[in-house]
Amino acid sequence: MRLEEQLEWLGLYLETLIARNDVIELRQLIGSNRHAVLYLGSKTRTGQRVHWRSAARSLYHKRLVNSFGVPLSNIYHTIQPLHPGCIARAPYQWEPNGKCSNKNDILAIRQLCFDLDVQRPSGIPATDEEHQLALMTAHTITQELQTKYQIEPFTLIDTGNGAQLIYFVETNLTPNDEPMILQAVEPILQTIESMLPPELVMDRNSIRITQLARFPLTYNRKGYEFGTRRHRMAKLFMCPNPNAKPIRIEADPIPRSTRPIVNRPNPTIEIPNVPKLHTVLQQLGYEPYPPEERQPHMYRIRLRKCPFHPDHRDKAAVFYHTETQQLAFRCFKCQYEGTEPNRNAFLMHLLDQLAHRV
Repeated sequence: MRLEEQLEWLGLYLETLIARNDVIELRQLIGSNRHAVLYLGSKTRTGQRVHWRSAARSLYHKRLVNSFGVPLSNIYHTIQPLHPGCIARAPYQWEPNGKCSNKNDILAIRQLCFDLDVQRPSGIPATDEEHQLALMTAHTITQELQTKYQIEPFTLIDTGNGAQLIYFVETNLTPNDEPMILQAVEPILQTIESMLPPELVMDRNSIRITQLARFPLTYNRKGYEFGTRRHRMAKLFMCPNPNAKPIRIEADPIPRSTRPIVNRPNPTIEIPNVPKLHTVLQQLGYEPYPPEERQPHMYRIRLRKCPFHPDHRDKAAVFYHTETQQLAFRCFKCQYEGTEPNRNAFLMHLLDQLAHRV
């Protein structure tokens, strides 16, 4: 694909992404402990609006190539909206060892990245065949997700070795609710994994809200070139679609996978009010936090200790709806590690303790 067409797509990509995010960070990985950062925003230093459809070409020639005109290597960018003040760290210029963004700088969740890569030893490029397989598989996956879930990709990035699928997200969840995001997209993850050939793998860590995406028109350099294992430029594999149908995620305080687990299982047991439930959890040694009313009549009591894995600190919670008297339990780390506990057994034990202790 011609450079001019890629620059046009890059302009549309930046225009859409920065319009949604206001500020993004570009991060160049120079070594294991070395990096440089550059921040892009929707406005200039003087407050004028940046028209990225036309400014992308200037960004490329002035900031993304070296003095010999060769594109820079190993550059990533954030995909979530950052605090607007972050741009003051390195506005429109590279800052060696500048301050990188972190989860505390993220204001909302507006995009998700699904990263497909080739199964190979770390630190080496993919072969031409592996690279093409990743791109074709990614394209097929976008079609399947559109058919099955009625969602469309914002774009598909050719990382040089694999592919990254960028999707818009519409949700009222916050960055603190990241475990709920992971739960909500689990069916999508399973669909993607079911379509992967043995040569490819999906990085589940890429679903984290701190995930970085490869920046187009920069090189992906891992290891040395050898045979068909070559360094390649990251590119936009498809034209960005600003009107792509998003993944819609609504807050579900009592997870669907656990609702309803216990709903008046024994008429002789009167489920107590929230303070008494908190007291019993404290007596059982789970070190509960104070109850939080997440929605009307629905309370969450986070536990410092998971009943099944005490080392899972601050990942477990008990949910209780005062009107429906639905009681549920969830440990997000148990789910993430694939060690799902026997929730029913725990809840029945909890009800038994409530009957005797309260």
